[in-house]
This record gives sequence, structure tokens and C-alpha cells, in this order.
Amino acid sequence: MQYFGKSAADAGFLRSSAPLFAFFAIFIISANFAQAQESAQILQQSITTLQKYQTIECNLRMSVWVDKIEYASKGRYEEQAVLGKSPAEFLRSMYRLDINSISDVPLAPGMEPNRMTLVCHISADREKSQIWQYQSVENQKTLRFIRLVPLEIAVQKSKRKTEFSSIAAVENLGGLAATLHQILRIYEFGDVPVEETQESQTVWRLSGTLRKASFDALLKQFGGLGKKDSFPSDFPSDIEIHIGQDDIFPYKISFLNRPTENSPKRTPLSETAYFDVVVNGDAIPASNFAPFSENGERPEGLFDYRDDTNLVIRQLGL
Repeated sequence: MQYFGKSAADAGFLRSSAPLFAFFAIFIISANFAQAQESAQILQQSITTLQKYQTIECNLRMSVWVDKIEYASKGRYEEQAVLGKSPAEFLRSMYRLDINSISDVPLAPGMEPNRMTLVCHISADREKSQIWQYQSVENQKTLRFIRLVPLEIAVQKSKRKTEFSSIAAVENLGGLAATLHQILRIYEFGDVPVEETQESQTVWRLSGTLRKASFDALLKQFGGLGKKDSFPSDFPSDIEIHIGQDDIFPYKISFLNRPTENSPKRTPLSETAYFDVVVNGDAIPASNFAPFSENGERPEGLFDYRDDTNLVIRQLGL
């Protein structure tokens, strides 16, 4: 998932794309190996459960902390399953994520609230299946899209295709289950799951930390270590996920930095909380997943739009 802050520069609007982070692995001794497996199994069970739902609808709240200042957003997530001809078919869901920034500070005249819309549209004409991302940050509007068929072909031809068993296993391409799949692939869950009661329900709190395999590359991307071997302030070394015990739904995902030298507490970087969750409800109108525009049509002439298909293929190393 992507986060919505004050501006693209201040809050790392695109840089903080949630599960594209990797790690500094912890060493698991034999005594707690079974407990580590339990945490990973709970998360895998959540992924499997999400993949079985025909529809998912919920409201959400996102918070991003930049220099200890919180930038809050609210939004909604909708997902509709698409049944493939075979289990091996890549796409299995359409989804829409809408996020709008909220602030106690009145906006200047002519300024609109920051917002982002991400839509995965699957067409009967496969060549027209695309993911659209619209964002308006400080009145600067952009529209990008990813063509899904070329992405499928790149995965099929790649030597790494065994790692990407389907497009639905790639973050932001396969809905909520794919986001958790990427988290499980990138983070090591070695801590004991903790049972907590939140808002009249019991949840498992799972704690993870970035795996060693991708730690160096990610740290380089974030600018490397600072003075006294300190991590960058927005480096997502740790993660916490709250999963309902009854329904195995991921109600909260939080990314954190390592404790600083002067504080034993980890620094919160971002948090996404899901609530008012409804699964397997009424069919979601197909128009909710139509290629994005503000007025029902492609907004040509209003602002430029860009094809990011090849960029995504390169970023995935395909």
C-alpha cells in the first residue's frame, strides 16, 4: 500500500510504498523456532483466507510520521474476485483504494486536499486490463497506468517466474492478499504472537523484522547509514500486524524504525487500520473498477498521464 502525507517530498508519498522493504534478519534459536513458525503460519492463513473471499469492503485510516509529525488520511478499500479459467491464471481480483488527507489546518484558497486513487481494472478484453493510479498532491495532478498483459508476459518469460507464482503475489497488483504475501516474503516473523483485546475483539499481534537478503540493497536505496551507524529516519526495519483471531483479517499494519541510541522505543513510520469490514457481501458495482477519471471518461487535456508498465517490469527485475 502507499501512504499519503503532506506532500510528495515531505512524506515520501511514493517512496514509502509499504511492502517494498527488506532486511536485517534476526537469528532464531532452536528454542523459539516453533513460535516463529506459528507467527508465519498465522500470516499465511490470513493470506489464504483473503484469497477465498468474493468481495472485501472496508474503511481505513492511514497515518504517516515525518520528523515525528503525523499526517493522517482516511479512505476506503473495495475488492472483487475475478474467477480465472484455471488456478494458474494470473489475475484474480479487481480492487479500488481511495485515500484523502485530513487536517485540522484550513486549506488555502484554491487548494484541494491531497488524495490518491488506485484502481485495478480487469476487462473482458485482456489487452485493456490495467492498473490506474491518480494522485493530486498540493494541487499537482498526475495519472499513471500499468498494462497488465505485458506484465504477465514478463513474469512468464522471467527466470524468476517460480518466485512470482502469479501476478496476484506482487504488491499493489493483487489486492490485499498480495500485500500480505509481500510482507511475508520480505519480513521475518520470529517473535512470539501476542494475544491482545482491541475494540471488543481478540487479535494476534505479529512482530517482524526485515530479512537479511534484501537489507543492504534497501539501505542503499534509503541513503545508507548515518552518523554513529544510525538508520535513516524513515527506514522500515520492523513491522507489526494485528490479525483477528476469529476471522483472521489483518486489521492493522504498522511499519517502524529501530530504536534510536537515546530511546528504547521504536519510531512509528506509518500505520494503516482497517475497520467496518464486510466480506462476501453484495457484488460491488463494476463502475467502481472502471479506468479512473474524474468525470467518467479518460481526462485527456486536464493533465498528462504516463505508461509505467516497463518501469514496473524493471523494478521487479524481470
